[in-house]
Amino acid sequence: MTGRTSFVERATLFVLMAEACEVSNVDLETRHRVSLTKPSRDKLEKEGWIDVRRGAGGRVFLTLSDDGWRRWISEFAADTPAVARTSGGAGSTYALARAIARHLTATGETQQEFFRPDITPVRTVLPVVQTPPDDLVTARILAAYQQVARRSGDLVLLSRLRARLEDLDPKAVDRLLRVLNKRPDVSLEAETDQGALSEEDWKASIVIGGQPRHLITIGL
Repeated sequence: MTGRTSFVERATLFVLMAEACEVSNVDLETRHRVSLTKPSRDKLEKEGWIDVRRGAGGRVFLTLSDDGWRRWISEFAADTPAVARTSGGAGSTYALARAIARHLTATGETQQEFFRPDITPVRTVLPVVQTPPDDLVTARILAAYQQVARRSGDLVLLSRLRARLEDLDPKAVDRLLRVLNKRPDVSLEAETDQGALSEEDWKASIVIGGQPRHLITIGL
């Protein structure tokens, strides 16, 4: 391989090994500063060094093939190729490669064990939930009851009520349900036939006085 590949083609293989995952042609050039031409890419693919996946929008994704992983170790131990000696700083890359090869030989590690993809977790910034004023949350609770109850005073499962309040903070809903329960026309009650309750019904219940309440009735 030494006499048949350009320095850019070898640099591409180094990048694919170091990244140990799929690399797009865009990332190869913008992040790693390696400009692999289509003829060179086709050549590496034809010789079995890389696998190529064509994506949408003309993007191309490269990975080192299984055969490429097996064959590359012999390149690690090789002397710096003549084509690289004319490129400033290239010799240091091959010196590092030979050091890695010595490490693999001494430890018995495989290239795949040594080179691992970056699995640094991406930090997700969660949106701040804006809780409406209490009077608006109370109005939403009353409106939800009207939507699910056939008539005023009907017992309604809290799970059905909460299904219409999913955009609200559950803790705010719980707090205001307790406030509403103090009104003479509102009552939170326990289901007597608890065997008929689903898991969602239990999750939607609210504990008052040490007893789970699964139902609500409002005399609107």
